[in-house]
Amino acid sequence: MLEKGVRVKKTVAGDALQIARRNTFGDVATSFSLLKSFGDAFLDQSPGSVFEISVDDEKRFTSLFVFPEAAKSALPFLRPLVCVDATFLKGPVQGTLMSCVGMDATGSIFPLSFSLFMGNESSNTWKDHLRKTRDAAGPSAFKDWVFITDRPRGIESVFSQVLPEVHHCCCVLHLAKSVATQCGCVDFKDVVIKLSSIVSKDEFNAEYKAATKLKGGKKLDAYLSKIPKKMWSNAFREAPSFLHGTSNLAERWNGLLLEPRHHNPLQCIIMILRLVSSMIVERQTSARALTRTFPDKAHVRYEADLVLSRCWRSRTSKETDTVTQAEVSKGGSSFIVEVFRQEAKVTCTCGLPANIAAPCIHAMATLEDLKLRPKDFFASYHTTASYRSAYAGAVPAVPFNRCCPVSTAHLNSQGNCREG
Repeated sequence: MLEKGVRVKKTVAGDALQIARRNTFGDVATSFSLLKSFGDAFLDQSPGSVFEISVDDEKRFTSLFVFPEAAKSALPFLRPLVCVDATFLKGPVQGTLMSCVGMDATGSIFPLSFSLFMGNESSNTWKDHLRKTRDAAGPSAFKDWVFITDRPRGIESVFSQVLPEVHHCCCVLHLAKSVATQCGCVDFKDVVIKLSSIVSKDEFNAEYKAATKLKGGKKLDAYLSKIPKKMWSNAFREAPSFLHGTSNLAERWNGLLLEPRHHNPLQCIIMILRLVSSMIVERQTSARALTRTFPDKAHVRYEADLVLSRCWRSRTSKETDTVTQAEVSKGGSSFIVEVFRQEAKVTCTCGLPANIAAPCIHAMATLEDLKLRPKDFFASYHTTASYRSAYAGAVPAVPFNRCCPVSTAHLNSQGNCREG
């Protein structure tokens, strides 16, 4: 249009796009009426999945929750970390889309559950989404997992009521921005991010003390002292977070949902499930090609760490039937490593093994000195075998005409709903 000298207002173009989507994918009323039929078809193709529609006393749609069986079967093979976030729908229906996403052995997104709500994000909608996610996953499925959120209002009480067995942490990026705004100092954003990344408690305390002596440091201390350190600092977390302190996995997932969010509820669900399905199929293919103990990038890091570990000298200082303690040193630096043979677990005063559930270079030095294989002391969810098992399931792409025999205008030649 611009090439021909015609300028179209943004609102007019938006209205035209909505009309085109309505003509292609059906109107909103039809979308709502077909949700149950689509859910039945989906559950028929994917037994064990959860597809739950909620209505109010007047039988009006209020929410929809989806938890595919493929996600449920993948949980034992994922890293015990979930990022949670919400975004808004931009299409003909105003509402909120909430998601929980996990992390696989490569550190990539694994979508777990999502909900559509009419209305805005609130503590009640969070409570509903997290409760249904917990119930769908099964009893104690998330015990001792780390859940990262951007700390929306009321979320702490929601976790204490619905998921008291998990470790609720806040997104460091959101926290850093809040600190910079509240304290009136842009530099505090980098200070908070740096503090959060430290894994040694001694180093953290030294850096924190130095930060409080900066200009405005008293405000910084006053703000951060209200938030438990275990919620935002790697040094104080009570469960592995894999040096991951942000909710950006969920935000990246929301970015992938930009197009589905512009559609009516039914088409939005179809497009999300297709995205999940294609993601799983693609990674199934890549997993079959892996032959090493760890996925490609992790294997490269492992080999590099092994080389670095051989620069350290390990000397056993204490040994029992179950635990070996050693002092690892290089130059003027030294750390204490403990090896628990029966549990295939290591600890180090550097703090890293507790955060990544894997040996650091100091622990690797000790393990090799004890004639043990460092790769045997990685948590199983780091391995190629777990990566392959996580993607063993499949999310079926349900043909739209199975649940919509009435209208076929929006179908392609294969009988599936056209992509938006």
